[in-house]
Amino acid sequence: LAQVCVSYCVDAMSGHFSWKKFARPGISQDELVEMKEAFDLFDVAGCGVVDIREVQTALQGLGIDTNNSTLHAMLSELSAMDGDTGTRGMNFEQFIDVMAARSAERDSKDDIQKVFRLLDEEHKGYLTVGNLEKVCKQLGEQYSVEDLKEMVERAAGGGSKVVFDDFYTVLARRVFP
Repeated sequence: LAQVCVSYCVDAMSGHFSWKKFARPGISQDELVEMKEAFDLFDVAGCGVVDIREVQTALQGLGIDTNNSTLHAMLSELSAMDGDTGTRGMNFEQFIDVMAARSAERDSKDDIQKVFRLLDEEHKGYLTVGNLEKVCKQLGEQYSVEDLKEMVERAAGGGSKVVFDDFYTVLARRVFP
């Protein structure tokens, strides 16, 4: 870890955090600064590298659910990469990549939730063939009632009502049973 630390100390020694250097789509300047503050709590040597085992604690400090399967996969992948080099460390850029992926997932779900609410005009908590018929008419799309019924049945696992979880599965994961 000491060898890796030396290579990252140059920026850390200046004491200046340049957020533009770490800019990522979907992450604001304030979010980057917050991530840097959380990261720095575990960068005891001040050289820009933290032990992978400490990252989980840092993420919890940011309010991230560390039991998330996607997050576990990312941390496992980083641990495996570090196992190859023997460093056991993660730099700030890797930390941001983990956070950006998590943020994109959260934003995507929020966006899909908004679309679901727009389609569920009566706030019933589910979509039906009627909802899809109305949207198709508004958009000028022409689908038969049979086609719409089949779409709903497939998304709802054979049922006639598409709840948000079904809707999310179809849109986010691009899985259409």
